[in-house]
Formats: sequence, structure tokens, C-alpha cells
Amino acid sequence: MRPPRYYHNILHSIESDDMDTIIDNTVRRTSISHDESLIEAAIAMQSQTFEENRAQCIDYLRLWGRLRPNFHSWESVVILLDQMAFDFNRYKYMIGDHTGRCFQYKCDGIIHALEQIASEIREDKKIRHRTEWKMDMLYRCIGRLTLRGYDHSDDSTTQRSIRNCAAVQRTLQSQTEMVDWRTKDEMDTRLRFWNQIYFDVPHCSCLQCSQMRHEFR
Repeated sequence: MRPPRYYHNILHSIESDDMDTIIDNTVRRTSISHDESLIEAAIAMQSQTFEENRAQCIDYLRLWGRLRPNFHSWESVVILLDQMAFDFNRYKYMIGDHTGRCFQYKCDGIIHALEQIASEIREDKKIRHRTEWKMDMLYRCIGRLTLRGYDHSDDSTTQRSIRNCAAVQRTLQSQTEMVDWRTKDEMDTRLRFWNQIYFDVPHCSCLQCSQMRHEFR
């Protein structure tokens, strides 16, 4: 039995968007592409709104996760990953009347994932081929994160990520059924990471959690 086709060829088949397509955002900041501008990038991320920061994180993680040519050293990547974790730690307390009960839990999962990836790269900069799939999964879950969980005001930004995450979930479930001993450990590792960042929260009635419970249970 052949090992299941997983890695990037599966994840990339989930969506058909071109990497050069600009992510919709209310205010678009210029991407930082040189290490000498790294401090300016981190400072800019601190001053962004939640929606701006979300789009910036998607840009970086999608780029790194797909190993596209860029000007960042891995030292720079670690610094920006740490900055992202710091930012989401701030955002998780910005809940309002329209924020789902799940928001803080999702932020905690994202923060832990960002810190985990940064730690792995910090310890071994040759690890990029063991962290790329984590970044590729993570940017999708960040894309669905919203402060407006009980209404549709953020749908234009989040719906694509919601559909992509649901597609990844279905793909992983189908691949789990096909897995054999040669790929079981690798698949289990990916499932654990995915479940850390993609989940619904019991008793949360936001649109996303309700949809997940209806679709996958």
C-alpha cells in the first residue's frame, strides 16, 4: 500500500488561489521584504488593528509555509513569529458583544502554535522542511479568526478561510482512514497539530462553532 499523498500537494489542492493574489483588507500595509526593515515590521505589527494584523500574519505564514523565495533569514522569521504570538496575546482580550466564546481559546491555540514553530526553528535552523506544513495549516486557521463571531460583518474576509479549513479537515479524515504503518506516526503528528488550532468550543453558539458541529459530527 502506497503512503497517503499528504504534504503540500494535498494542502495546495485545497485552494486554487494564486500566491500573487492580494488578500482583501480594509487598509493594506506594504509587505516588509528585507531584514534591515525587520524592526520596522515588528513595530508596524504592534500598531495594526486586529484585521490588519490578521492579514499580515496570513501573508507571512503563507509565504514561509510554501517556501516561496523571500528575503527573510530564519532569525528574522523567529522574531516575527514571536511578534505574532505577542499580538494575539493582546487581541484575545479584545472580546465584545459579538465575539464568540471560542475566540480566546482559538487565540491560545494559535499562540501556542506560533511559539512552538519559533522554538523549533530557533533550536535548529535546518528544520524548515519540518515546520513548513505547520505554517501552511496555521495561516488558514488565523484567516478564519474573527471578533464578529455572531454576525456576518466579517464574512467577506473569513469565509474563504472557513471553507479551506473545512476542506483540510475532510482531507485529513479521509487520509487517516487510508494510513498504514509507514506513515502513521507522521499523520498522527499532523492531526495533533491540526486539532490544536482547528476546533469548536462546547456551548459556543457562534456561527463557526455551530457550523463545525453540524458538518463534522
